Amino acid sequence: MHAYGHEWSCQLVYNPCICEGLGLSDGEGTERLWSRFIHLIGIQRSSSRQRRLWLLDRQAAAIGLEMRADLGDWIRRRLKRGIHEQGTAAQTTLSECDATIEDLRHQWALQRHHQRLMDKVDVLYASLNVHDKFPELEGINIEFVRTLLLARDLKINIRKRAIGSFFEWDKLDHAVGGTQQALGMKLHQQTRKAILKRQPALLAALRKFNGYCEHLEELYEPGCGIPLPMPLPTKLNELCNDQTLMEDIWITPSVGEVPRWLDDQDIRDGIRAMLKRDRCIEQRRLGLEADNLCRWFGDELAAIELALQLPENIRFSILLRQRWEHLQHLQIRWSNPLASSLRFESRAKHAESLAMRILGASKDTALHWIPQTSISCATTLEEGEEEGEEDPEVILHPSTLPLLT
Repeated sequence: MHAYGHEWSCQLVYNPCICEGLGLSDGEGTERLWSRFIHLIGIQRSSSRQRRLWLLDRQAAAIGLEMRADLGDWIRRRLKRGIHEQGTAAQTTLSECDATIEDLRHQWALQRHHQRLMDKVDVLYASLNVHDKFPELEGINIEFVRTLLLARDLKINIRKRAIGSFFEWDKLDHAVGGTQQALGMKLHQQTRKAILKRQPALLAALRKFNGYCEHLEELYEPGCGIPLPMPLPTKLNELCNDQTLMEDIWITPSVGEVPRWLDDQDIRDGIRAMLKRDRCIEQRRLGLEADNLCRWFGDELAAIELALQLPENIRFSILLRQRWEHLQHLQIRWSNPLASSLRFESRAKHAESLAMRILGASKDTALHWIPQTSISCATTLEEGEEEGEEDPEVILHPSTLPLLT
């Protein structure tokens, strides 16, 4: 409900859920970085410009080191909560939908084309004299038109109030959870009282809008070509996750057949599931991130191994050893389904051998000696001597010889 919940341009252009190439990113990376800088505001109020830049630089470096150490857990979370859970839910919705992927893509293209060509209506009409301003509504039941325009006006008001309430609750939740700067007891109570004071008016508007929806359903004539608005949930936590809150009420009759993306709820759910499935497929580039993680680990460890062997770095041996131990700790933390511990162990061995080759030294190869095996043929020789035969040449079959492994 943030940047892409403001207006239709945000919905159609900047929404990460429908932009190709963004994967399952929510577009809140800058907001998260700012939330980790927010506690510096009080410190820097009396600081000079150079001091502020230095503090921001040091804080950004510390955040980068912390996030780099958490890359393994980050990939695991993306795989579990992103690709697995959301991909499974999207595939289930697509399986229940009657339309194919090609049909859904066609309907999605039609919807985007139509919404981009439709002009915004900024003036709210609540009067009964609407035939001069909406000549296409002529011939439709005047009570239906009046209720439709009132519902449209009311939903715009509900959307504005609901989004403001969501932002206020989100601010309180972040402050209580410690992800943002604490508001203080007095400011927290004032904000909470203001939210609770405005909540009854929002709930009353929701009930009134749902009453308009029921009245429109009673007055609806199938031949008018205007889709009916969907009622909204009266619980705020359900309203926050409801997709129909951001949808405008249709006030123009459709020429010919009503588009399926507008009238068929299965098609609408299928379009959302298709877009989510596409973003999950794009999220598979996490494999490239895991490869880069292994490559960086090997290169960094090889540089540390080489620096430890050079005599001119004896002054920094303690720092280099600490860095080496930190990389060994990262090797355990970074293991994930896309980069197993065996890959990191292989990179570690390769880094050690690479440092040895650069130094011109060869690592001693461990030799595993095979224990000596003696074969006793005393029984065969004794039988041959009793019969007066000459000592035969003992010939052993190859299958009786031990294998050298």
